Amino acid sequence: GGLFSFVPVAGAETDYCLFGYQCPAGHNLVITGVTIDSYVATVLGATYCALQWALGLNSDAVSLANTDGDFTGLPGRAYRRVPLGAQAFLAAAAAGTQAPTIRVAPVTPFVVFPGMFLAVIMRQIGATAGGSIRGQVGFTGYFE
Repeated sequence: GGLFSFVPVAGAETDYCLFGYQCPAGHNLVITGVTIDSYVATVLGATYCALQWALGLNSDAVSLANTDGDFTGLPGRAYRRVPLGAQAFLAAAAAGTQAPTIRVAPVTPFVVFPGMFLAVIMRQIGATAGGSIRGQVGFTGYFE
């Protein structure tokens, strides 16, 4: 997690990897909570902007395009994607407009295995162009 800032892209519905982290060898990363805050930094364009959030767990490569191997010896392990929630901003939202905070405290913690990657995934929905969005993603958890 950490701080982010981006300019919304008109007409794109693409998964973006805002953050990636490789779990160190010899340890599992146990995630007990995720918090996401987003706000408008500079006034948005003429249409709405919605953000869908997810975690990608346990891929063996940082790329979101990674696929699973086919059991014939080809390597690969795709992210296991877990939806976290969505946030939205109205058209021409003013600077300082904040979306409701996303707070996820899973009943069963998310676990990232040694050497595997964790990704914070964001998909922007809506065709706004212009303005900028800032925020932060935070985790609670521990290594075992």
